[in-house]
Amino acid sequence: EVVWTALLVKQQAWSALDADLQKTIKLSFGACTAVLQHDDEEQLKSEHVDSLVKTSNLLQLDGMQPFYKEVSSAAQKEVREDKDAQVTSLPRTRILLAVNALALATKHSAELAAKSFEHMLYF
Repeated sequence: EVVWTALLVKQQAWSALDADLQKTIKLSFGACTAVLQHDDEEQLKSEHVDSLVKTSNLLQLDGMQPFYKEVSSAAQKEVREDKDAQVTSLPRTRILLAVNALALATKHSAELAAKSFEHMLYF
């Protein structure tokens, strides 16, 4: 069913959440790639690493709270036709689980980038 994804992207907070997710993953994996390609004892120089160092709150996905409020409000407006539906089949549940997975992906990619610097001598 694609109905719940339409509800997902209609929320105003989705654009901030989506932009932050894409930025974080690009920075994190760009920095990991720079570390993996660094093969000498010189100081690591990379635009991804510089951007990563200047970025704050990398572990948290921006716009989560407003997004949750918008989705909950929008989901309450929808009329449930099937009173016996399981909670896992509800659009709100599916959206919140998907967004939680995106938040965890953001956190884990940033943690991966941080861990890649753990044993570097020349940073």
